[in-house]
Amino acid sequence: MIGKDCGQPAVVLRAVRLMERDPRLGTEKLNALLREAGVGRAVFDDEFALYVGMAPYEYLRVLRLSQVHAELAAARPERTRPEAVARRWGFRYGTAFVRWYSQQFAELPAQTLRG
Repeated sequence: MIGKDCGQPAVVLRAVRLMERDPRLGTEKLNALLREAGVGRAVFDDEFALYVGMAPYEYLRVLRLSQVHAELAAARPERTRPEAVARRWGFRYGTAFVRWYSQQFAELPAQTLRG
C-alpha cells in the first residue's frame, strides 16, 4: 500500500512491510523492530500516522479485516462461520468487529459469506 519513494522514515516503511507480510503480527514483533531502530513508540506512532494516514493499530486492523473479507468471500457458507474466521485473524466476534467490518465493506460478515 505504501510506495518506496513516498519519503517515509525507514522504520515506518519496514513496519508497513512487516504488517503486510504478516497481518497477524503481534505487538512484540513491532516493538522489537522499534528497539532495533532506536525509535520510541510515541515517536513511531506519530510518524506512522503522518506518513500512512492512520495509527499503526488501525492499519493492522484494516489489513486483518481485508483478510477476513477475502476468506469469507471464498468460503462455503454451509461450512464456515464468520465468528471462526474473525477469531483466526485476531478479532473477537462482537459489536466492535461487526461495526468495523460493516464500515469497511458496507455489509455484514454473514452477507459476504452468502455472496
